[in-house]
Amino acid sequence: MEQLSATLKAVEEPTTSPQEREAVISSIQEVTGALTAIDDPETPRQLRQQLIGVVRQVASTLEVSQASEVAPEVRTAVIASVKQATSALRMIRDPETPLELREQLTLIVKQLTAAMGQQATAARVERHDQAALDGGRDVGRAVNTISHPQTSPQQRKKLAQIAAKASSSLVRLGGSSASEEDRAKAHELVKDQTDQLNRDQVKAVAAQDIPDVPLGEAAVVCTNRIFETIWERALSVNLSRLLPQKWKIEGVQDFWKSWESQNDALEVHVQLQNDEDDHAPFDIAQLTTRLAVLVPADKLLGILGVPGLHCLQAAWQLDRQSGVTAGGWLEMAKDKKGNGQ
Repeated sequence: MEQLSATLKAVEEPTTSPQEREAVISSIQEVTGALTAIDDPETPRQLRQQLIGVVRQVASTLEVSQASEVAPEVRTAVIASVKQATSALRMIRDPETPLELREQLTLIVKQLTAAMGQQATAARVERHDQAALDGGRDVGRAVNTISHPQTSPQQRKKLAQIAAKASSSLVRLGGSSASEEDRAKAHELVKDQTDQLNRDQVKAVAAQDIPDVPLGEAAVVCTNRIFETIWERALSVNLSRLLPQKWKIEGVQDFWKSWESQNDALEVHVQLQNDEDDHAPFDIAQLTTRLAVLVPADKLLGILGVPGLHCLQAAWQLDRQSGVTAGGWLEMAKDKKGNGQ
């Protein structure tokens, strides 16, 4: 708990981006649920020991990520992967989760957070490994898909098996004693495994139904996931015509989050380059059509995972309500919904 408290204190610093702060808080909330299960006398001994191991590793990784020597881009990548990984803790502690899946998820979360901790530590003393950070993102997205209630048991099993292998390879990739030859082999193995993981992850998401939710809700989930995933520079360029003049002058440091403000608008919150927090309304139709250009339909589910289905629903609703076409998202939505029927 001391490590978690220290991490919470660190992210309260004004220099911490709102998105990073929220990701850390989200992870710690999931860890708190695991701590409750650990303290519950009804929790089986084996599960309690597994949760203790995971909690210690997550706390350690979050703590090392906050070191001042860690570059902001490395910290952001590490924290994002930890957030995705800890999304599995609810399924791990759920008594209805099959034993084999629980054990695999426990292993994946522990290995993934350990690998990200290695990269945060490496960034303090030497150059980090971008391939490892990218691999952590891929495994984290798969963990999120495994934990989603609509993912089928068969898809969960398949994803968990390859994610366990990939997370193990990520740990080996970050080993300080590995030779250059071993690192080269590990890089090749990680690439092969994450490529397969991404293909299986897309299949698992594509097999799910598009959520039947209102336009505003779909747009919020879609937009927020894109804000979490896509670099700020790419967002600023893509959304340049929609940005308030003040944001263009100051520059956006962090696209943080959006909320539904009206039936046809989202309130977008950002952190500017001068560290000022600001917000402004964005027309859902204009915002969604621009984001559909930034994240093409053929890459949507691979980049965003399950939240990509909300993007399809937003495109579907825009077409039905106002005749607005959100790029390839609409055609993809029509295909999934049965050619518009």
